[in-house]
Amino acid sequence: MIFPEINKRTGQYWTEENFKALEKAQTIQEVLEVAQDIISRMPDNLAQICGPVTSGGKGSIEENLKFLDSVIDELHEQGVHIFDQMPYEETFQRIAYSKTSNENHDDILTGFYEPIFESGKIKTLYFVPGWESSKGSNWEYMKAKELGMDINLI
Repeated sequence: MIFPEINKRTGQYWTEENFKALEKAQTIQEVLEVAQDIISRMPDNLAQICGPVTSGGKGSIEENLKFLDSVIDELHEQGVHIFDQMPYEETFQRIAYSKTSNENHDDILTGFYEPIFESGKIKTLYFVPGWESSKGSNWEYMKAKELGMDINLI
């Protein structure tokens, strides 16, 4: 696997060991452990961008990720610290579509995002236009309401 392109602003929290662990990850739990390690080095009061990745939005995964990356840059300029989930996408897809894995896209929501949201490190979710077309973003919206997180529609 080629290491995912990391936003220059959020990449500062990644180590070579994180990249290697993500490359070897075979389960959502292993991906979660990488994310938790990275989050432990990040400032408190994090935010996350929510919007279409695999469907809807700009019409392709590549274009959706580019758009989300540009929103991350804009928010960083405003002083917002972002937990960037984009680097995990390739690994999520590999695991979800693996013939040897029993995990699927719903497991990503409950096995990865739910524990991260419940940790309390992410306080705010920013929803980009078109988020309503994303199953994952709808789940994130409902989970944010349930946990009392701040919700911002961009």
